[in-house]
Amino acid sequence: SQEINVSQPEEEELWQINPYFLLREYKKTFDPHFIGRTGNICELSLTPKQTSEIQEIRLFIDEKANAFSRITILQTEGEYIQITITRYEKREKFPDGYFTCKKEDFPQAEFIDLR
Repeated sequence: SQEINVSQPEEEELWQINPYFLLREYKKTFDPHFIGRTGNICELSLTPKQTSEIQEIRLFIDEKANAFSRITILQTEGEYIQITITRYEKREKFPDGYFTCKKEDFPQAEFIDLR
C-alpha cells in the first residue's frame, strides 16, 4: 500500500504486538492453574479475572531451559494465536537504529504519524 503508519499503541493493544506484555502482571489480571507436565514441559492455564477479549492463555514452559516453549491465546470469539518459541536469547543487544524506520529508505511510501 506504500504506507508506513507510526503509532504509540495503547496498553490493551500491546498484547497483540507482544504477548509477553500480558504476562508482565499476570497475577493481577489472570487466575493461574497448573494443567500438567510432559517430560520437561509444564503446562499452565491463565483465565482472566474480568471479562476480556481473551478467554484463556496456555503457557508451555520448558523447565530445563527455564523458558517458554509455546504460548497459545484463545480469544472469546473462538480465534486463537499460537506462538512457538524455538530459540530464546537473553539480554540481546540491539543498536538504537534497529528500531528506526527512515524516510529515505522508503522514498515511495507515505509516512503517517499517528502519535
